[in-house]
Amino acid sequence: MRRHFVLLLSGLDEFLENVPRVSRCVSSALMLSHDLRRDAVLYILLSAESKYIVFDASRLRSISPDESSMSGVLKKVARAVRERRRRPHWGVRVHEGGLREICERARPQLRIYLSRRGRDLRLLNFSSVRSVCFAAPLALRLSSFETELALLRFEPISVRLLKAEFSFVLVNNELDRAWAGRAQ
Repeated sequence: MRRHFVLLLSGLDEFLENVPRVSRCVSSALMLSHDLRRDAVLYILLSAESKYIVFDASRLRSISPDESSMSGVLKKVARAVRERRRRPHWGVRVHEGGLREICERARPQLRIYLSRRGRDLRLLNFSSVRSVCFAAPLALRLSSFETELALLRFEPISVRLLKAEFSFVLVNNELDRAWAGRAQ
């Protein structure tokens, strides 16, 4: 089973202005209380730069959930994007491309995104799929992404809390319930 999370950002400026929230998104998508979710990958899309950052939990090293150490890693990532470097940290890579390239890399069976309107997350049947890709904007301004999400066959879902970091936790909880006891 594989879980893919996509944090949709307008660009590097939004990334740098919101380092504490981006830090919480990384923790929410990839971390358990005592370890990393080895089956999780977080992609941070920087739309203006046509780049995306991959945090692969199965390869991450020297990372902790506290915001101060995570912000150090995120600042290294931002520097790498500016300097066109590909490997800012263990398990973190910077790639050229956009949402289409992320989907080609992840190849999820189910594609969903956070929306004000859409099916309730709790009503989805995750037990029949082996991989899920969930996309959420940092700020709920989806208009610039909605056309592409629809073209790539993402289904809108709604959750009670419309913030990316909280929705990542809720999706992880639903996947944990659905996939409990299944062989990897």
